[in-house]
Amino acid sequence: MIFNDLKEIANELAFRIKNGGRHVFFLDGEMGAGKTTLVSSVLSKYDTAIKVTSPTFTIINQYMEDIFHIDLYRLENADDFSHLGLGEILGNDNIVFIEWCSMMGQKFEELARPYTHIKIDKISEEKREFTLSEII
Repeated sequence: MIFNDLKEIANELAFRIKNGGRHVFFLDGEMGAGKTTLVSSVLSKYDTAIKVTSPTFTIINQYMEDIFHIDLYRLENADDFSHLGLGEILGNDNIVFIEWCSMMGQKFEELARPYTHIKIDKISEEKREFTLSEII
């Protein structure tokens, strides 16, 4: 499924979240592609009180009891996340957004299944293309 509009994809993901249950979203895109902007847009439609900030330095931001935003960019390798409690986060009925998911490694990718992979392509400074793939 391909989206060319941030509002459209944010509406789609917020709709999924509002239906309840566990949701894991892998966000993939170059630096500055808009991964945190997408999370902010989705969560603003879910709950307007949530203020999203980039987890680049904190690695994990927890916005509500069951909403996590994780940025793996600064991790050296997949072994680094065993100390983060990622298995526990992924193992519960949480809403989890993971940036730089390519850092995860096979072990944690298996824990995350099923998940939605979102590839963000930066077409220009103002335009993005969002490709959603369901991974079961």
